Amino acid sequence: MLDPAEIGALLENIEKPGRYIGNEFGIKSKNPDYLLKNPATVNTALVFPDVYEVGMSNLGLQILYKIINSNPLFNAERAFSPWPDFEDRLRKSKTKLFSLENRIFLDCFDLIGFNAAHEMLYTNILNAIDLSGLSIRSLERKALFPLVCCGGSSAVNPWPLSAFMDFMVIGDGEHVISQILGIISNYKEKYLNNSSNYLKSPANLQQVKKEMLFGLSSIEGVFVPSFYSLVYNSDNTIKKIIHTGGSSGITGVKKIRKAVLKDIDSFDTLSDPVVPNIQTVHDRLNIEIMRGCGRGCRFCQAGFTYRPLRQKKVKNLIEKSIEGLLKTGYDEISFTSLSSSDYKELKKLIEKVTESGLFEKISVSLPSLRLDSFSLEIAEIIQSGRKTGLTFAPEAGSQRLRDIIKKDISADELRESIRAAFLKGWTKVKLYFMLGLPFETDDDIKAIAETTNEIIYIAKQCLDKRSFSRLQISVSINAFCPKPFTPFQWCAQENIFKLEEKIRALQQSISSRFVRLHWNSPEKSSIECAFSRGDSRLPDVIEAAWKKGARFDNWTDYFDYGLWVQSFSIAGADPGFYTTRQYGLDEVLPWDVIDIGIKKDYFIKEFNKAAAGIRLNDNKI
Repeated sequence: MLDPAEIGALLENIEKPGRYIGNEFGIKSKNPDYLLKNPATVNTALVFPDVYEVGMSNLGLQILYKIINSNPLFNAERAFSPWPDFEDRLRKSKTKLFSLENRIFLDCFDLIGFNAAHEMLYTNILNAIDLSGLSIRSLERKALFPLVCCGGSSAVNPWPLSAFMDFMVIGDGEHVISQILGIISNYKEKYLNNSSNYLKSPANLQQVKKEMLFGLSSIEGVFVPSFYSLVYNSDNTIKKIIHTGGSSGITGVKKIRKAVLKDIDSFDTLSDPVVPNIQTVHDRLNIEIMRGCGRGCRFCQAGFTYRPLRQKKVKNLIEKSIEGLLKTGYDEISFTSLSSSDYKELKKLIEKVTESGLFEKISVSLPSLRLDSFSLEIAEIIQSGRKTGLTFAPEAGSQRLRDIIKKDISADELRESIRAAFLKGWTKVKLYFMLGLPFETDDDIKAIAETTNEIIYIAKQCLDKRSFSRLQISVSINAFCPKPFTPFQWCAQENIFKLEEKIRALQQSISSRFVRLHWNSPEKSSIECAFSRGDSRLPDVIEAAWKKGARFDNWTDYFDYGLWVQSFSIAGADPGFYTTRQYGLDEVLPWDVIDIGIKKDYFIKEFNKAAAGIRLNDNKI
């Protein structure tokens, strides 16, 4: 544990020291005196493997933080990836990574839990483990504690991180976390009360750790990597998944069914989050209004892995939203979900909160609005008088390709929604498209430019001369990445050179002074894709990249594609095997060990429908 003087010395001349000082409003961790008087308390470090401003915008971290600290037997504290200047300070001073609340070194916790929100965080996870003074590989960590685990969106394919984790959590964490800490509590109490020399033997200690992991594996949603193994064919595809360990002596493979919070209202909506010391990426009160999505877009992993669709009761949301704004002092609130305009009582929720009479001025933001008249009506309410901008996600330029990917937007809806927006006074529009989608043709790429040009034409018809001169259209391009648990999980990703050609073609086709074209690096997308569809050989790649200095790979200034190419070579792996290769429909997939509640046959049927150009309105599974 660090004292204030040591913290002060570490932070001298460090960029944004507010990232590391803690003491924010809303902290819920136990104090040091409580922990000293209650040594059996299970201590958890919740680590978001990115900088503080990003991690403190993550609602999942805040939810688990409150749940754990609400139990008198458990304690949770937060830590984040140090920015390179502070990492350098920690390493030069030989100071281990520590928590914000009580400044406890991470290797002194009983559990270190990482949020693996996306694949480009993997090297930051390894870096945080190493900065904690621990071996990065789970099999090299001989002590009983701390256990190291992760959860989050990218954990649905557990293999790329499997060598570094004692266990992984698949699915919703609200119920699971208390079950996990309960089992750890039992073993910690036995460890503290053990007066014999039994646990002094390394072999005995490892046996106890194995028993504890076996107990954890009985919890729905918990995957223990050391209990499973992939067997490969001579062509590097997977022959089978086998069970290799655990106290039960099981030989057959038990699929890990994801944890599901069936009653979304069984846990209170978070109205008292920790309020950051410095401005964050999403500096506002975040209120989750529903979980899951029923639309079934064939490219969207979250739309399938977060099913079933569960909506929160509006009465509770109104109360908690008002309570949260009053407690935190925020003047902006975000109603979050995968498709916010699908929440059936959205208009009532917004009106009740904004017209409560308790606030001078409240801003409302909504991610993932649909492109329809209802969304425009909602946008008119929340942006009345300001007209900051509208975001639409057609994803594909042509109707043919939108039908194939099952994106529920017609050309007529697009035109009429844009027309209505301009007539209501909007002059800023952001459009999201993907390149390299399955079954894409050159005509589909041209259609992106044609759609953009048509929007300019509509704006000229609807806006007066002065408003038209202020027209701003932002076109954001992302490379398609085939994700596990989608109908497109077998598809090949477009190679980097072809994607770059398509981007150049768009640059030449969209030359209007009203349009700004943005795109994410195809090189970065290829690395994301490799780890999204990767297997048990990829931990070697991640470790090699980390040792060569890979950090903050999601940040443009830090991502180094050449370094990753070298790391694949060092590990003897071919990135193209995971990216530009079409997987066979009869192939054993690495993530087949996970059961998200949707049969593989459903995804195959949807893939075949897409290949035939069929789009059905029926989203039933």
